Amino acid sequence: MSATDILQPMAHGLTNITSIVQHQTFTAISDALNALQIGVIIIDPRMRVLSANSASKQLLDRADGLVIRESTLGARRSRDHRALVQALDSALLGSIGAAAVWPVGSAQPYLLSLTMLRGPQAQSQVMVVASDPTLISDDSILNCACALGLTRGEAGLSLTLVRGGTVADHAEERGVSIHTVRSQLRNVREKLGISRQSQLVGWLCRAALVVRPSEYATAGNS
Repeated sequence: MSATDILQPMAHGLTNITSIVQHQTFTAISDALNALQIGVIIIDPRMRVLSANSASKQLLDRADGLVIRESTLGARRSRDHRALVQALDSALLGSIGAAAVWPVGSAQPYLLSLTMLRGPQAQSQVMVVASDPTLISDDSILNCACALGLTRGEAGLSLTLVRGGTVADHAEERGVSIHTVRSQLRNVREKLGISRQSQLVGWLCRAALVVRPSEYATAGNS
């Protein structure tokens, strides 16, 4: 099994967790979900919060980006809230919705992935996976990127983007032309089969938060 086989399903939207939640009640697997560093929130099509694990409650308690108003999930900034609504619309249509919610005073956003639940226990429910990039070490992101088949240079670019930097920032930091960095970014997109920069950031953050450090070595050597 290749590293991509191991990590891409997790990066795509935590497929394993989605599959479990679709066929079980949230309560039945609450202990397992509460052990995760990522937030898992179940909402209905009107964005009313039905369940939330411990990590998501910590994010919500901060009230610096994601908020709950009258039992409804939202974002402090109107622009972020619109992005969240658009991501929900995508999830309800059967796609994976993605949104970034920027905490007040932070250079890095919370990254959200929304997936429609279709199992017998889930009727018109959407799972929101929320990750906080500040919880992830640089080494975890670099190792995860390499395990996904990226070169060290491409992994370094990915780290810059996860940390809120731009292509221009990375070019200046490395002393190379912006055209070189854009070429690297194209290579990354082709290798991972993605079209948007936000997808790359979301993938790496979710995979780095879910996969234990010992698994990077296993993935990289396969």
